[in-house]
Amino acid sequence: LHPNESLRKCKNSCPVIEHIYAGPHSAHCQKSWDALIDLQVLAHKGFVAVVCDGMGTNLRGREFLEVCWQNLRDGGFLDRIAWMRAARVGRPWMDLSRVGIYGGSAGGQNVLWALLDHSDFYTVGVADCGCYDNRVDKIWWNEQWLGHPVSECYKRCSVADHAHIMQDSQRLMLIVGETDENVDPACTMRLAGALQRAGKDFELVVVVGHGHGAA
Repeated sequence: LHPNESLRKCKNSCPVIEHIYAGPHSAHCQKSWDALIDLQVLAHKGFVAVVCDGMGTNLRGREFLEVCWQNLRDGGFLDRIAWMRAARVGRPWMDLSRVGIYGGSAGGQNVLWALLDHSDFYTVGVADCGCYDNRVDKIWWNEQWLGHPVSECYKRCSVADHAHIMQDSQRLMLIVGETDENVDPACTMRLAGALQRAGKDFELVVVVGHGHGAA
């Protein structure tokens, strides 16, 4: 956050944007100073930019990581929400009534679960190339976290099977690269179809000629 610039633009009430990638094999909260250009851009536009690693992510020990086992839906959101609420103490300009979230790949899946399971906190999401149904995405990645053979946990973690619970007040943009060879674009189309059948309003952007991480 660049407080002076942000506060000037948002008149002492800054909406919050979280960047998420809770893929269990990694962690993304910085342990040292870095430029973080993407987050700086958001801060200069008047947002509080947030990155944090909840339980179920890597590099903090086995017990911390194993929260994700057959539970990719979790995403560590209770940790994330608790952190933002704690961060707001002493920072009244953090407007937690306006919290958005964005991410790609596993982060795209996380974005949807933020909206579906925590609609009282997250109101806007932008998801790029997400694996919204782990039965469609590549086997080698999903079996690490959900196991084999395919069990009930795959359905429980499938965003496409739960799209109908998205709230009408929420806003969602889906982005997908036409030639994605990492996460099959069929994942995005399966979710888009489920949202349509449920009568949900959303935006879909297909980036022609681009692959994984088109956004």
